Amino acid sequence: MFLPETGVTGRIPLSIQLIGRTGFRSALIVALIAVFYLVGLPMIDGALRAPSVDAGRIVAAQGTSVVPPEGWAYDADSETFHVFTQAGATLIVTPVIAVSGSLEEAIQPTLDQLESDTEGQWVVSAPQEFETIAGDPAILLSAQNPTDAQLVWIVQHDDQQVSVVMTSPATSLETVFGSAQALVESLRFSKANNS
Repeated sequence: MFLPETGVTGRIPLSIQLIGRTGFRSALIVALIAVFYLVGLPMIDGALRAPSVDAGRIVAAQGTSVVPPEGWAYDADSETFHVFTQAGATLIVTPVIAVSGSLEEAIQPTLDQLESDTEGQWVVSAPQEFETIAGDPAILLSAQNPTDAQLVWIVQHDDQQVSVVMTSPATSLETVFGSAQALVESLRFSKANNS
C-alpha cells in the first residue's frame, strides 16, 4: 500500500544532530555530555559558591588558629595569644601546653576554684564534652552569678591542650555564647605542633 507524502520525516537521533554520525560511540558521547550538564556543572557551581572552610582563619595563640564568627573583634598585637571581644565579653585563647592527663583532670582545678568561691556566688554547671570541627575532644565549664558569667573551654589534641576563657556580663551571655562556642569549635592545632 502506498502512503502519500506528508512532508513529515522521521525523527533524527540526537547523536546524528550533534556529531553527524550514528552508532554506539556517538550515543556514548551524547550521554557523557548529558551527564556533565546534569551532574558536573552543578558540582562545579556548588564548589565555586561554597565558602572556604578556612575563610577568615587567623592565628589565635601560639600553636592554634580559629575562624572568628562575625561580630568578634580581636587584638592582633600579642605574639602569644589574641584577645577577642564582643558585646562586653572578652575571650582569650591561651598558648598550647603539653599535658599527660585527661580533659576532666584539666578542668577540675577551675571547677574547684569556682565552687569554693563563696563571695562570687557562682552557679556552676556540670562540665560538657564535645568535639571540635577538626575532631579534637573538648570540654566546657560555665559559671554564672547575678552580674557575671565565666566560661572555660579546654581543647585537647594528643598530648597538647589549649584553654579558652571567656568572661562576660550576665546580660550579654545569651547574645555571645553561640558565636563563642562556634569560635572554639573552629579551633585547630597548627601542623608545627602536631608532630
